[in-house]
Amino acid sequence: MPSRPPRASHDGEIGKIVEELAKPGSVESELVARYFETLLGVVAQRRPASQVEIDVFRGLGASAAGHAIAAAHVLRLLAAGTSALWPKLPDMLAGQPGHPRSRADAIGLGTLVWDTASAAGCAVLAGHEEAQRDALLSGRGADRTFLAGLLSGTADVGHLLDVAEQAGFHLAVPHFVTVVEAEGGFTGAARLLRTLETAIRVRVGPGDVVAGQYRGDLVVVVSAAPDAFEQVSTALTEARDRAGGAESRWWRAGIGRAWDGLRGVALSYHDAREALHFARQVGHDELVVQPGRLLLYRVLLRDRRAMADLVRSVLGPLRDAHHGAEPFLDTLEEYFAADGVLTDAARALHLSVRAVSYRLDRIRVLTGHDINVPIDRLTLQLASTGARLLDWPGQLLADLD
Repeated sequence: MPSRPPRASHDGEIGKIVEELAKPGSVESELVARYFETLLGVVAQRRPASQVEIDVFRGLGASAAGHAIAAAHVLRLLAAGTSALWPKLPDMLAGQPGHPRSRADAIGLGTLVWDTASAAGCAVLAGHEEAQRDALLSGRGADRTFLAGLLSGTADVGHLLDVAEQAGFHLAVPHFVTVVEAEGGFTGAARLLRTLETAIRVRVGPGDVVAGQYRGDLVVVVSAAPDAFEQVSTALTEARDRAGGAESRWWRAGIGRAWDGLRGVALSYHDAREALHFARQVGHDELVVQPGRLLLYRVLLRDRRAMADLVRSVLGPLRDAHHGAEPFLDTLEEYFAADGVLTDAARALHLSVRAVSYRLDRIRVLTGHDINVPIDRLTLQLASTGARLLDWPGQLLADLD
């Protein structure tokens, strides 16, 4: 059984320290008392502070912000409390398993104390900053205005910088944008947005996270920490798995690349929207479209006229087939997706291997390009990809000239 923090005979002494630091019954008093409780529990049990305990300090930091108590004042209280408690700890731990009996024990005890103090201070500061930002952005509907200004790239720069500074949103670091779209739009979007925002904050930290609805989609702006892309992807998957009812309909997220500065947020938003557009065009079924994953399609469409010429010259003869070009395009796509394995392609198309082989041979006859010749294979793959990006044969390629 883990040891309980030394209380009883020392409650009066701890209470005296609390009274010296803060007015009884105040937010500061509660914060210091909870800090001592956590610190003594950690020391007596010789363990790091748990995430639950650290989250308590995040909440206390938010409470301090709500009572207009400066973060610096709260940090000074914790530092003063640690200094006042430190020389009394040996007597409080006398007879406890956590009592230091050697130099190594004393060093270990000190490490625990200062690690806990540091973690508590960081959590208080994070909770304080998060509460201030939420209060600033939510008070006048400014959260929507601020988000729209960041994403549009056309808002008054001076005003956005002022709001960002007051909200603690650090535009000096790179940010990336995640856009979540749903088939048929979102219902119950507010709850899903809270779920998603909470999941992201838990994984990447509370700093520099702004979330809201914009043009019918859910949008989250996140500062680009080293593993933030992976953490956001995980948070998106978890949020979708937890969603229920009307929220569980099909939806997909696009993530933009990280860019610096105010204009970078708008650029990343454009990246995310473009990634979703390309994913729809080429039939990608991934839940999260990662940044850079679809850059090839941007390259292919950089010269739309050249791509239209390629599609028209290579695949144009397929339109004259009995059932048109679509069955052949489907066959090429599944064949390439299956890495040239006929059985896998046939299974995806719900056809026999013989039928798939027949279609590939007809493509050779009609287009003059043999799937078994490397340069022809590449040409067919680029042309079929370009066809989907240009919505051919549904759209006349002459419209692009």
